[in-house]
Amino acid sequence: MRQEPTQIATERMRALIESIEHLPSAPASARRLLAISTQEAPDIAVLVEALEADPAVSVRVLRHANSAGFNRSESISDIRQAAMFLGTDIVCNLALCVCVREELLKSFESGDTPVREIWRHSLACACAAKLLAERCRPRLSGAAFAAGLLHDCGKLALLSAEGENYAALLGDEFLVGNLLVKAEQEAFGADHCLAGKWLLERWMLPEAFIESAWMHHQHASALLGVGEASVVSLIVALADRLSHEAMGTLQAGAYDAECLGCAAGLGLSGPADLNAVREGIGKYFAERAGLFDLSEDAAAFYCNALGRANRRLGGANLALSGKSVLLERDVQSLRNVALAGVELTRADTPQDVLFALASCMRERFGATDGFACLTDPALLISRGHAWTVGTGVRPVTLRLDLGLDPLPEDAATVHPKISGNLSGCRTRASALSGPEGPPIHYLDGVAMVGVTEGGEAFGELLYLPVGGMLSHEERAAVSLLAQLAAQAFRRLELVKRCEARSERLSEVMRSMQDMNDKLLKTQRLAAVGQLAAGAAHEINNPLAIISARAQLMEMREPDPVKKKGLRQMVEQIERISAILGSLMDFARPASPRMEVMNPRDVMDRVLGLTEGGLVSQGVAVKRDYKPSVPDIKADPRQMEQVLLNLVLNAQHAMEGRGGSLSAGISYSPASDAVTFTMADTGEGIPSENLDKIFDPFFTTKGEGKGTGLGLSTAYGIIQAHKGRIGVESVPGRGTTFTVVLPRDPAGQALAPGGTAEHRTPRQAVLVVDDERHIREILRESLESKGYAVEVAEDGEKALELLRANRYRLMILDIRMPSRDGLSLMREAATFARPATPVLVLTGLASEQEILEARNLGAAACLRKPFQVEELLAEVKRLLGDEQGR
Repeated sequence: MRQEPTQIATERMRALIESIEHLPSAPASARRLLAISTQEAPDIAVLVEALEADPAVSVRVLRHANSAGFNRSESISDIRQAAMFLGTDIVCNLALCVCVREELLKSFESGDTPVREIWRHSLACACAAKLLAERCRPRLSGAAFAAGLLHDCGKLALLSAEGENYAALLGDEFLVGNLLVKAEQEAFGADHCLAGKWLLERWMLPEAFIESAWMHHQHASALLGVGEASVVSLIVALADRLSHEAMGTLQAGAYDAECLGCAAGLGLSGPADLNAVREGIGKYFAERAGLFDLSEDAAAFYCNALGRANRRLGGANLALSGKSVLLERDVQSLRNVALAGVELTRADTPQDVLFALASCMRERFGATDGFACLTDPALLISRGHAWTVGTGVRPVTLRLDLGLDPLPEDAATVHPKISGNLSGCRTRASALSGPEGPPIHYLDGVAMVGVTEGGEAFGELLYLPVGGMLSHEERAAVSLLAQLAAQAFRRLELVKRCEARSERLSEVMRSMQDMNDKLLKTQRLAAVGQLAAGAAHEINNPLAIISARAQLMEMREPDPVKKKGLRQMVEQIERISAILGSLMDFARPASPRMEVMNPRDVMDRVLGLTEGGLVSQGVAVKRDYKPSVPDIKADPRQMEQVLLNLVLNAQHAMEGRGGSLSAGISYSPASDAVTFTMADTGEGIPSENLDKIFDPFFTTKGEGKGTGLGLSTAYGIIQAHKGRIGVESVPGRGTTFTVVLPRDPAGQALAPGGTAEHRTPRQAVLVVDDERHIREILRESLESKGYAVEVAEDGEKALELLRANRYRLMILDIRMPSRDGLSLMREAATFARPATPVLVLTGLASEQEILEARNLGAAACLRKPFQVEELLAEVKRLLGDEQGR
């Protein structure tokens, strides 16, 4: 059964712990010497006593005192004399070296290279730790030296437990520091720091040594946070890094920031102190190398360090050379993609994009065969550009079967492997893009990448890579190239959309221009209407006075000749009044009184009135009524007026030449509107006059044949019906008028009818008019018939009279300064009970105003200029046959 990596690591850690537990305990003499030697100022007598108790240490002290390096003629045989000769410092160092190497760790002695290198580094670290302690904490120099010797004891424990496996790991001389710790954890489930902690805890050594073995690879920030209690650990951690640099296994300055942090925590001055310690490690190491059977002087120490540094630099150069080659490939690939990107930005069509894509793969990436295509599964076709060995890029169109495989007769135009993989395009198009772009599929020697962007597939590139394999650099470059191609497709799509929107915008602009022209025309007509209304108002009152005076003169004139002349004057005044009425109908058309109307009946009534005259002039009348034309809501009388006007215009256009008049009615369900058409074969309207025919007083008829107000009035009526009227004409071939009315105009209120109420007579007749001559004529006319008359020049004066008196009848003008007639009627209704009957006498009041007057109680309404006899008759009707005083 296969074991999981975690299970294997757990078992190895358990074996390591058991291996440590089976090691012999530390000798009591060794622990005593270790304690004395690490004191700040050990007592020489106590030290000598401890040395004498440990034969191994005594022999090593005597051997060192009698060594050739001291050039003594007499040998020293007494340990006390040797101690005095060598001095406390050297004796303590000898004791520590022997105690650690030969007493505590003698079970790990094997003499092989890994053990030797462990001792070399341990001694170098101890030397660095002592040098650092002497600069910042002299009293801890002995403890720091001992902790440095013991800091890597965990490596010896791992070497004892794992043997060749751990020796192989230590074979990489540059695998040091945290890199080694990580490798140990991955391989054995525990690192040498943890193994050293367990070992020293088993031997019950001081806490400072345990922490140094356990924490020396921790970051400076972790060690600084512990405080003074872990100063030895901080010294050993800094010494470990400096000794690696001095021995050449680490590049100088590799841990500069961390080393400076440690130095600051110890109170050192910074780079100057660190450099001094680095420079002193070699000399101090050489002085103590013999204690570890490491016959190595300072020169050899630095020579070995230089060799390691050269080997490290050589390895780095090889790595950089490899990276340089890879970078050059990347640069070349990116250069190819950049050049292709320029070509893609110039593409004007999708096929141009595919051509640029195919050309780049053939010429810059050296692909032997390939096909850049757009596949349409719905049309069963794949179109694009292909290339093969010895040929250039050419357009290719492949017909596909239902499985999207090329038909046999078309498959031969591309490489067989490419045609064989084309059917998988739908599956590949669904693949999600990663951070580096769309994925590249590789199957049967064919590299395939989708031209996709934003989840939308535009096409695909299939090609045979150089050497049959895809390098990492080529994958990244081709994926980027596919993204650029996709963006080119997206750009073309956006350009197409912009062009379509531009065309629609152009159409909207033309439509807005037409609407603007119609609006300007409407505004022009409205302005003309306002002008006409003002002019009619100014003309109507004087005309009413002239008419009334002429009528009174006619009534009193006994001479028949003069009486006839006065009658002609009255008739012409009535003609002028009719023209003013038409002008007012155009300026302020009456609101249509909506009711259900049959379009055919209205057209038939109009044609019935005019058909006889048309036929007598040689004009044939045709009816073109489409079936299923519904009834509509409209004002039948106004529509008769519009259609009659159109028929009369057609009659005049065909006068003396004959022709035909075609009257049509149709219904459009889409617009829910009924269309009336009136087409004649007359002389037509010149194009320069088409925009003017709805203007008031514009006419092409001869003198005395028209006022030019017919079509302008018709225009106003159709506008009030929320419809539209248009005209088309070709000179010499006839004219067609078109009237379109909605079947049920929204919000069109029906005009309510009014009924006159007969009121109870009061005293006199009150005449209210702002025109003095009108008041005089009305007084004279009424008094001639025996009526008592009072007059008021405006609404305010009339209101005073109404509050003070009761009247049988009030003759009232609607439009007056100060207070108009409608306002007067509303105010009078609040206090006059019963209400005084009102006869409205007005010249320019609109239909809405007259309707409101009726709703307020007006019993009758006459227009100015008026017939005096008609006025007197209406007064008599309202007051009954009874005469006033």
